[in-house]
Amino acid sequence: MSADPITAYLAELRGLLRGSPRDNGRLLLELEAHLRDAQATAVAQGLVALDAAEVAVARVGAAATTAAAAEANCHVPALSLRVMAQALRLGAVLLVVLGLNGLLGEPLSWFVGMDFFFGDERTVAVSPQRCAQLQRLQPAQATCNGALVEHHFGEYIDNGLLAMVLGVVLLGAVRAWRFRFEPVGVERNLLELAMGLAAVVQFSLLALVELPKGLIGTLRDPHLGAGRSLSQGVVCAVAAALFGAFAVRQARRKHAATPSAG
Repeated sequence: MSADPITAYLAELRGLLRGSPRDNGRLLLELEAHLRDAQATAVAQGLVALDAAEVAVARVGAAATTAAAAEANCHVPALSLRVMAQALRLGAVLLVVLGLNGLLGEPLSWFVGMDFFFGDERTVAVSPQRCAQLQRLQPAQATCNGALVEHHFGEYIDNGLLAMVLGVVLLGAVRAWRFRFEPVGVERNLLELAMGLAAVVQFSLLALVELPKGLIGTLRDPHLGAGRSLSQGVVCAVAAALFGAFAVRQARRKHAATPSAG
């Protein structure tokens, strides 16, 4: 037990509260202020600080009783809304990962060239009108297909940046909502675990589709655009591994939160 009864009481209560992180934090701050004021009053009446803290805690009541009263007054969002928030979070993570894949194209192109990502477009037929438009957009390119490759590569990078920004904004919005409204506890951990497993499946499937295609295409000819699939496959495989570790952590947290029998 802590030397300070108030600190020990607040720590016990923190583990019992089942409101949202915002509401729990607010309650703990308000309760600590109340307990410290009660302790100061008792000290002014002649008690030593430790005894005064014990008196203040005794007046508040057991931590379990306080937690139960707080839980009875907290609003829990509908399960469908909480599942929808996790689905939106999963989609946002997908945008961030795919956006990262796009942004990696720029530094990679310094070593492997743009043809690694869009070299297959050097064999695409380009109409005279389209050619003139592309060369106005990419004046450094001497040929129509070279301009086409550079134009699409630029779109690839820009789309990656857009996807990442949108994904980060969505993640921030979901995080803010969960902090304000979603209660902590077993259900939250289960939803976290489900989201982690869904992310593992999602990114594993993408990696299984894109990695073989990218590897085979690169081995045949690294200048025919197989880099898009290869890069996406590698990034998705890494994401699947990271979310696998996340899911394992959530499963362990759930197991640790489950009371043992006996």
